[in-house]
Amino acid sequence: MKKSSIALTLSALTLATASFAAKQTKKDPVVMTVGPQKVQLSEFEYLYKKNNDQQASKTSLDDYIEMFVNYKLKVQAAKDAGLDTTASYVSDMEKYTAELAAPYMRSAIVDDSLVNVAYKHMKEMVLVDHILLSPLEKNRTRAAQRALADSIRDALLDGADFAKLAEKYSVDRMTAARGGDMGYIVGGVWPYVFEDLAFNTPVGEISKIGESTYGFHIVRVKDRKPNPGSIKTRHILKSVDNQSDLNRDTQKNAIDSILKLARTGSDFRTLASENSDDPSGRKTGGDLPWFTTGQMVSEFNDAAFQLQPGQISDPVLTRFGWHIILCEDRKNIEPLDSIRAAIADRIRSDERSSMSVQRTINDWKAKAGLKTNKNAISEGLAIINDAGSLSAEAIERMKASATPAFRLGKDEISLGNIAESLSPDTEITGKAAESALRFAVENKINELATQQYIASLPQLQPAYRNLLNEYRDGMLLYEISNREAWDRANADSTGLQKFYEAHIGDYTWDRPHYKGYVIAATTDSLADVALSYFKSSGLPIEQLTNPRNVRKRFGTDVKVERILAGKGDNPVIDNLAFGAPAKEIKNRWKFHRLFEGRVIDAPEDARDVKGQVSLGFQQQLESEWLERLRKTYRIKIDRKAIRKALE
Repeated sequence: MKKSSIALTLSALTLATASFAAKQTKKDPVVMTVGPQKVQLSEFEYLYKKNNDQQASKTSLDDYIEMFVNYKLKVQAAKDAGLDTTASYVSDMEKYTAELAAPYMRSAIVDDSLVNVAYKHMKEMVLVDHILLSPLEKNRTRAAQRALADSIRDALLDGADFAKLAEKYSVDRMTAARGGDMGYIVGGVWPYVFEDLAFNTPVGEISKIGESTYGFHIVRVKDRKPNPGSIKTRHILKSVDNQSDLNRDTQKNAIDSILKLARTGSDFRTLASENSDDPSGRKTGGDLPWFTTGQMVSEFNDAAFQLQPGQISDPVLTRFGWHIILCEDRKNIEPLDSIRAAIADRIRSDERSSMSVQRTINDWKAKAGLKTNKNAISEGLAIINDAGSLSAEAIERMKASATPAFRLGKDEISLGNIAESLSPDTEITGKAAESALRFAVENKINELATQQYIASLPQLQPAYRNLLNEYRDGMLLYEISNREAWDRANADSTGLQKFYEAHIGDYTWDRPHYKGYVIAATTDSLADVALSYFKSSGLPIEQLTNPRNVRKRFGTDVKVERILAGKGDNPVIDNLAFGAPAKEIKNRWKFHRLFEGRVIDAPEDARDVKGQVSLGFQQQLESEWLERLRKTYRIKIDRKAIRKALE
């Protein structure tokens, strides 16, 4: 999304939230103000209940009010510091806003309707021919491919041979060689756009053009009948060389012999394991998973669905070879209620998902009073015709146009705005140019309607508003707390040491610690050499123990680490510093020496207890910061209203 779009979304969101606040009712009063922030009862109640649900022990209402005030004080400090205008914040908010809005973008009515339609398709099967054009072909754009699809469909309607056009143009390689013939298909297993064309086109007619992620589809329907359900089978295969009649006849004799054994009582699984040329069939006794019509090659499919449980087919020849098929079981389409959830999940993962969203967007367009201007299309088309095509020159001329293309709510989009989304294509002229313009306008309408609808959600959905506020405030709280307390405590070594000295009595140990360096080496002699070098080098300790310098001198066979470990914490230190028995070391660093170290009974400075000191220093910085914030911002709390609602 462009920066202008981001700005529009966040600006609209702010306006929508402000509008909601202005229209609030007594059912959701403001119960707290922290600086300029107004906190409604619904927000406070949502966070209070969520906090207590996540805590082992319930926080009292009074204590939580103080925690909440501190939280809002920090958020306001972050806003005043401009943290809500940084690029990273805007990007994260845009992403989260879209993710959080996704469930609210769906129409329950459309979702339910799509499930019912999908189930209806599953109960039927249709015999179809298919032509598929890729969305992009070499240097041809989507619009050019669409224009080609239009011309092919027009030719079919005029009586052109479907098979010849499929062989020439279709990129569906499995069916192009057969003139587009796909055999019978059932619903629920194909891309939705293709499936919709197949099941909604009358027998004997050519479908409209459908566009999916795979490209442009044209379908001819030749027959339709009830779906026989699914079938569970086993099979035995004797593969054939399709170039050799002799081999085909030999394998036919072999499959006939196997069939005779199967029909006279021999175990089918054993026969498959011993005789099938299907490698997986040999392992599983010829087992095949449940399948519906259209999932197997047509010859196998037709023969299988002629069988009832327990029956074995006559030999069937496919391009793979000779088969005999045992039908183990059959079942009809399951009741809708038992598969509704699975159908709904499938719908949410394919093109149909956008149909539910589009219904919501269309409803918003109607609510916002969408008004389009036909003159903009006419003007754009005139510019394209004058230039001879949708060329770069034509697009630049359109960009200069201020003619309104449409108005949605208070936002007006010009032809110039629409032109920004167009790409030059000298093959686009006439009817194709008009289609390209209309497509660009529709895309822009949907884009703006989506932004406006999401911006309206805080007014329409309190649960969405609360989650959005929580995420927004959480990001700001994290950043400002890092700046004012957490990072500051870790970076201020002088302040850390002063805090330690002021609270030195709080930091004690219950056992002695070794403080110093440990040399680790891959051999005993190398450990001695390294220790001798470190003792005699005369270099500053920081330079001497720098990992880069150690590697430069000893390669990867020696390393040195500064360590502070209490008795019982580290087996190497326990052995070398405290006299404990040596333990087996399983890595390559088996030999160790102590260097520039000693045993101490208590911390000597802040670094020796840095984790504890940092935490205490952070708490002090935060306390001082909150004290300043309480003096900076005015706080007003309606405790009576809060207690009435929550106690």
